[in-house]
Amino acid sequence: MKADLEASLPSGPEDLAIQCRDVGRSYGKMKVLNNLNLTVPQGQIYGLLGPSGCGKTTLLKCIVGTLKISRGHISVLGKPPAFPGHHVPGRMVGYMPQELALYSEFTISDTLTFFGRIHGLTSKETKARTDFLIDFLDLPQKHSLVRNLSGGQKRRVSLGAALLQNPELLILDEPTVGVDPVLRAKIWQHLVEIVKTGKVSVIITTHYIEEARQANMVGLMRNGRLLAEGTPDAVMKMHNAATLEHAFLRLCETSDQLGSKRGDSPEGGPLENSQSFESRPDESLPILAVGPGTPEELPKYSADWKVRARHVMPNGETSPP
Repeated sequence: MKADLEASLPSGPEDLAIQCRDVGRSYGKMKVLNNLNLTVPQGQIYGLLGPSGCGKTTLLKCIVGTLKISRGHISVLGKPPAFPGHHVPGRMVGYMPQELALYSEFTISDTLTFFGRIHGLTSKETKARTDFLIDFLDLPQKHSLVRNLSGGQKRRVSLGAALLQNPELLILDEPTVGVDPVLRAKIWQHLVEIVKTGKVSVIITTHYIEEARQANMVGLMRNGRLLAEGTPDAVMKMHNAATLEHAFLRLCETSDQLGSKRGDSPEGGPLENSQSFESRPDESLPILAVGPGTPEELPKYSADWKVRARHVMPNGETSPP
């Protein structure tokens, strides 16, 4: 099993869209990211899952370059975020935040034209992409004001802004929340297609855990670290689970047991580095084990998986909510 997982991983840094190594981020004494290691291969979809408050939002902000890490290293498309001239944040990245960040006085067309100009698209390119995205995302006519749209429609406009310039990397924060099942499936199908044909890389968060099975790789965050990282089938098989949700619950249980045996610090305190394990035929162990937590907390991992962020301008500033 370990060999299967390793075979699915890229061989070197040149094959990586995102690489996080021993990343830490603290707010005062509170550790939000704690020696986190994460790898997003180029040309693949990476589903990032985890409960509210586990650090997903902070991690995405660090990856896109709007928040500095306290320690460790992040590489995005070969260079650190906000590296001069690298356009991260900028036109190389399409970023959809969980928190709406649109100008209410703009029309749908104004909004996409605004982002098209920011990313250097010609008027012809912007119009073509706008027409496609309005049809693809089932949006109202392009002269509709953002303030008159429903919450779900606004989120689809936000997704359109992220997809507009055909970026090399998509960072999508719950793009399918509040979207009907038919359109949700359509969005995932589009992501799968552009990854295959356009050499695009995607990191996506979702609280619909099972839809993440369509990703090439998944990672589960808890307490600022990664419990597991691998292909969906490999993660489920390793933990003898029929669903990703079941596998992640087992990961949390195993993590708690290992944390208790090691005498790890209580939740919120400093933790040891993530550890790798080899699985034996008669037992299931996490790819990356972390602690701690309590069994009473487990039910909430199947519920709300919300995060917050904002759109990013090329100069690293954020647009208003």
